[in-house]
Parts: sequence; structure tokens; C-alpha cells
Amino acid sequence: MRKSQKLALSGIAGALMLMLSATVVAAAEIKSIAQDIKVVVKTGDNLTTIVKQVMGAAEFWEEVAQANQISSPNALKPGQVIVFPGELVQQRNFARVVFSKGRAQLTRLGSEAGVPVDKGARVFLGDVITTGEDGFVSLSFAGESLINVQPDSRIQIVEFDCFDTEKSCVVNLSADEGQMNFDIRNIGFKKPPLYSIETPYASAAVRGTRFDVDVLDGSVLGVTEGAVRVTASGGLVADLPMGKGTLAGEGRSVTTIYDLLKQPEYSEHVRFSAEDYVTWTPIDNARSYKYVIAENESLSDVIVSGSTDSTFINMLSEPQQFYLATRALDENGLKGFRAVQRIDQVDIDENASAPELEIELSDNQLIIVNSGEVTSEIHIGDALEPVDELSQLLRYDAYDLDAGKTLELEVESEGDIYIISRAVLGSSAVSPYGNIYEFKRSSQ
Repeated sequence: MRKSQKLALSGIAGALMLMLSATVVAAAEIKSIAQDIKVVVKTGDNLTTIVKQVMGAAEFWEEVAQANQISSPNALKPGQVIVFPGELVQQRNFARVVFSKGRAQLTRLGSEAGVPVDKGARVFLGDVITTGEDGFVSLSFAGESLINVQPDSRIQIVEFDCFDTEKSCVVNLSADEGQMNFDIRNIGFKKPPLYSIETPYASAAVRGTRFDVDVLDGSVLGVTEGAVRVTASGGLVADLPMGKGTLAGEGRSVTTIYDLLKQPEYSEHVRFSAEDYVTWTPIDNARSYKYVIAENESLSDVIVSGSTDSTFINMLSEPQQFYLATRALDENGLKGFRAVQRIDQVDIDENASAPELEIELSDNQLIIVNSGEVTSEIHIGDALEPVDELSQLLRYDAYDLDAGKTLELEVESEGDIYIISRAVLGSSAVSPYGNIYEFKRSSQ
């Protein structure tokens, strides 16, 4: 097994530190840093109240009673010393599963059999989380730090010390495959958190809160907030500020620094339904785009995720509120900055019809009259694009036109014009789109 590399870090005030090095480790290498705790019994104390005070939950009273050879939780005497063994104290140190989806399993330290990962489960020192090709797990640590484990990943907690809020929260993870993104917070601790993640390819010290680590054929590290010092196994060192990334592993040099791609810019839309597409401007040098649709802004409750070579994705089949995040990937697999947008998807009333429009185009003057009885949402664009063997108007200017009103626009003197509309049925529903009006002036 490849040994971990460690960097000596000091004098970094108010910063997050992270170290990046080895792989999922054996049980003998797990670092139990919890010490025995001793409590002197006072008048009126019983074992359950003492256990709740020390452990945060009274459910551990039987283990404490057994360790101290106590026959009854009420059979305590003032001045008696209750010892909480370090191995037991460590159990109050845990991450909590705040989201789990698809195939994911939790393997306890010392066990060979895994169990399904359920929301709300506690993850302790030495535990291993493994996700399948459709698995997602989000772990919440002390201080409100969040780690999202992506599909086909395996991580293990090899060090965990978040007992004392007067100090730092120390968490060391090991990963030998997969993809993870980190959002490290410091709520309730006096000193900056000290997080680490180990991979087989490099070590690093990270000062920041948001970054991505991918362990594929090598390590890919991109920093979207903060700064990183990366040290490869051969001793090469690279300092990465925010917006930079690097690669580690065979045939790669961490001293080669790359710019992370900028975040996509979404096209403006009036509203979204299941018939719509979210579009964004193409990013130069983007190989592809990754997207996540989640129920919350932290993107931990994933509804669906994927990759696309296009600059658009379609909506969900059912109306709901969600958050969409997209980011570009470069040719090295480095993820760019993420763009997040909240979307309130409206329903489609299949029984409603799009309003009738009266359209006149003369030279560069476009006149549209809404002759229907409800507001019409009108899309005006200059090109249809193929999507799933159908021609769609993906990029357009959108207008709401009240019933009986007229919209007058100056348009370019040459070029095709496409118009499509639907009825706006209040704040939560629309009709299906009507037919596309085509003005193919370029072929005239």
C-alpha cells in the first residue's frame, strides 16, 4: 500500500487546511484520537443524565454501565468516578447522511458486509461509503460542512476529532476512486477546520471552502474558492489560487497549472414547463458540460444529474421547484465554475389552447396582436435546432402579451423569424405551445 504524504502547515490564520495523499486504509491505520473521559458524580446525578451530557444521547448508558460495572443507572454515589472509554467516546463523533439515492452502501470498521445507506444514518471513524453507478451520498459534518459523494466512488473516514469547539474540527478522509465535491464551513468552532482527503497520487494543503477532487486514472483537483498547495509523490509542488486546477498521476505534472473554465450564462426565460429547455451560452474550450438538478441550493438532494455535449437540457416531467447547476469540463476533465439557478417549473394544462395571434411582418417591422382572451407568452427567435429528431426554438426573446394587446418590434431587415406562443393560466400553469409561425426571408 502506498504511504500517505503529509505537508507541514502553520501560520494560516482563519483558513481551511486540507491535505491530499493516499488511499482507503486498513483498520490498523485508523486514527482513534478520542481519550477516556472521567466524570465525578454529584448529588442527584444518575447514569442516564451523565451519559446524555457527555455523549449527547442517553442511548449509550448500557455500554457505560458495563465498562464501570454498574448494575443500576440509579445506583450512583456522590464522588464516584464514571469512566467513558475512548472507543465509546469516539462514537459521539459522526457524520450524518443527509441524502442518499441509488446504489450506495455503508461498511462499518471491522465488518466485511455492507448495508444500504439510509438518510439520517450516522457514519463513524473507519466507516466506508461506496456508491454505484447511480449512487449519491451527501455527508454533513460538524460545523455544517458538506461532502457530496458522486457515483462510482469510495471514501473512508480515517481520522475524526470534532469534540472540542474551542479547537478545530479535524476530519481526514481517504479515497481511492470516484468524485467528490466539498463545501467546508466553520459554524461553532473557534479555530479553522482542518480537513484532509487522501488519494494515491499526491498530497495537498487547501485553504478554501469549495473544491472538487476526482480520483480517476490519476487525481484531478480544481479550486473554486480558496487556495491549494499540491505536492506530488515525486516532491514537485504547485500553488493553486482560486480558479486554477492541476493533475497528478503517471505522465502528469502538478506544476502544469490550468485555468478553470468560466461558469455558463443561462438564457433569460419568462417561465419553464416540461416543454421547455434551459439553455446557456457555449463556453470556449469546453469538452462537455455536467449538470445537476437538485431539490436544494446546496445540491445535496439530487433529483437527476448527467453530462451533455449540448448547451441545453430539458425540464422535469412533473412541475416542481428545483435548483439547476451546470459547469463546463475542459479536455483534462477539470470542472469549471458552477452556475446555479432556481427554477419554479409550472404545470401544463392539456385542456387549454394557445391564444390566436395575428402577425404582420413588413420589412423590419413586426406586429403581433393577441386576439385571444388570456395573456400569451410569445417566443421570437431566428433559428430552429434539432432536438430528439424534432425542430425546437431553443434561443429566443420572450414577451408576455395581454389579451387584446399589440406588440410592435423592430427586427433585422434580413434573416428568418420563428414565433411560438402559449397561454399563461395564472402563476402556476400554461397551455401547451401552439404551432410555430415561420417567416423564412433568407430563402426569398
